[in-house]
Amino acid sequence: MLEAGWLYWLLWLAFLLIANLTIMRMLTGVILNQTNEVNARYKDESKRVAMEEELVGVLSQLDEDHTGKVSRTEFRQIFQHPELLERLSKVGVDLQTFLEAMLESWPDTDVAISDIVEKAFAYRGSNPVTFRDLVESRRTQEKLLARQTGHIEGALLRAQAGAS
Repeated sequence: MLEAGWLYWLLWLAFLLIANLTIMRMLTGVILNQTNEVNARYKDESKRVAMEEELVGVLSQLDEDHTGKVSRTEFRQIFQHPELLERLSKVGVDLQTFLEAMLESWPDTDVAISDIVEKAFAYRGSNPVTFRDLVESRRTQEKLLARQTGHIEGALLRAQAGAS
């Protein structure tokens, strides 16, 4: 290479230096990106576990008959725990939607505490929307629409009976 001239030799060395630095920076970026993703995942998981323990603790206190299940009446007492509601909000749970969905879709029987915890974390704003979420939303809307239709039809029948 020196036979070709010093200029070419310097250009070749500059090329090797820049190429190596570029590859090193790319590898560093990839490693840092992966590290940040793993860190965020573990941080989120640790928040979830801590919140789950706290939520289970509060719901266990609300469970007056100690069956591991909470009735609708017992669940309504969650509003008397503003610190829990604040923690749920800090973890990213959409409180209004979660509480409305829980109270609207409450079955006739008691609900297991683990199901309530799972539902709470399903209503986090950072969760991506899935097809299951869309189907569940559609079913909930159909139930609400059917309920409202029943109320309207009942009111119309009462009004017709009162007019007769």
